[in-house]
This record gives sequence, C-alpha cells and structure tokens, in this order.
Amino acid sequence: MRGQPEKIGSTTQAAAPPGQAAAMFVRYVIEAAGRGEKTLELHLDPVDLQQVENRRPAPPAWALLSHHQCVNCPLRPQEVRYCPLALNLVRLVDLCAGLDSYEQIRLTVVTPERRVQAETTVQRGLSSLLGLITATSACPHTGFFRPMARFHLPLANEEETVYRAISTYLLAQYFGTLWASPSIWSSPA
Repeated sequence: MRGQPEKIGSTTQAAAPPGQAAAMFVRYVIEAAGRGEKTLELHLDPVDLQQVENRRPAPPAWALLSHHQCVNCPLRPQEVRYCPLALNLVRLVDLCAGLDSYEQIRLTVVTPERRVQAETTVQRGLSSLLGLITATSACPHTGFFRPMARFHLPLANEEETVYRAISTYLLAQYFGTLWASPSIWSSPA
C-alpha cells in the first residue's frame, strides 16, 4: 500500500513515492554491559548514496567549516557553513559519549538485506561506522568511496576492504570505457 510503512525483515522502512526508490538504511546498535542499547541509523539516498538524515537543530561549533578547515578543502566558509563530514559525525560523537574504546560490546548492524551481529570492541565497531559516515558525507574528498557504501560490509578486515576498494575502482574504470568516460585504459589524445 503506497504511503504506508512496509516491513522488511525485522525493520520498518517507509514506502517511496511512485517512481522513486526508497532510501537505503544502515542501523548500528551497540549494547554495552550495564549501559543498555544505543542506536544510530543512517538513511542514504538510493541514487547518490549521500546521507539524508535530519540534523541536530544546533550543531556544535567544531562542525563549522571555518573551525580547523582541512588545508586542501575546496569548500568556502562564505558558501558552506558546516563541514559536511563533521556535521555527519555529530551523531557518532553523541553515540560514543561515555563509552571507552577498549570496552567490549555486542554490535548489531541491520540493513534491508541482512543482519550482522558480533562481540567486539567499541573502537572496532565504530571504525566500521566511521568509514560508512565518511563515505556518505558530502565531503568533496571522500566521495569516491561512496559506491562502496551500497555494499557496506560491517567489521570488514583489511583484506576485505582492499578487495572491495580495488574491485569498485576497476569496475568504475571498465564502465568508464563503455560510456566513453576517461579511464585508466583510455589512450591519451
């Protein structure tokens, strides 16, 4: 039924308007002994894979673009008030409040396709989430990671990450040759 939430596994996702794909989501749930459960859910635009979250009404001063702006950042504080990556990190910082990096947690990651659960440390679980947040922010220097967000692999080890990064890059190069875009296999003019 259009406009009504539809059940996908054990999660709820709002139905998309006719002719549009529904936003993708990734939900991270952290359970720490004696501290209850903390949840952070990212919603991604199905076309460009950028986050489509509602933001905090008053982001902290450290999220301002003018506050320690990266030296190679092409954004201008006169045009963009907040650093896109810092703005997306605010909820992660809030989620981490009171947790120690070495603390053991039960991490559950839910997507429309699967549910991954592991006993791990805060730092390992959040590094996986940090990678996803970084890739899906509007930062001009991390956008090339965005296609990997579509096939996010929570708690990936170094070998899995390298394989996914190289595969994504080579696939983009291959399709670039098919679509007459510049690629590593293009002949110089």
